[in-house]
Amino acid sequence: MISILSRWRVQRKLAHVPKITMDVTRTYDMTFTAPNPDVKAVIKNQQGTTVGEACYAVSPLNDRVYVYNVEIFSAYRRQGYGTALLNYLAQNYKIPITVVRELSSSCGFWKFARSLSCIGVHFTPQLSVSEMALESERWAHLQPHSHPFQEATTHS
Repeated sequence: MISILSRWRVQRKLAHVPKITMDVTRTYDMTFTAPNPDVKAVIKNQQGTTVGEACYAVSPLNDRVYVYNVEIFSAYRRQGYGTALLNYLAQNYKIPITVVRELSSSCGFWKFARSLSCIGVHFTPQLSVSEMALESERWAHLQPHSHPFQEATTHS
């Protein structure tokens, strides 16, 4: 019964989530998820007004979306724009979301966001900055390795 009630509450909130568009810029240099890029998104409402920004990236294993930052500008907070972003990520990538460095000032938002699991928006445990190197070892086997002989050979 609680699950049905939770699902109903979430669906009711999602029915009022505003539509967003995003202008994105991809950065390939020196990214945590190399060879995949970091995506910097400017979040806009239906009128084209910028309401916030976000930064995220997809794991090279294509098994999660790392969300580094979500910043909804103060005049637009608590209107569903952050939820709209998470719903966009879940619908477009269809893989779990991993929050990198969840700030205490946003724990109410992330607590609500995790309740979206009842409608198919899934989260992995958050990742701290100190865990990023260990996390990147999951796809280290995908990184090209140069042959030792090629490194030692030089032409003068």
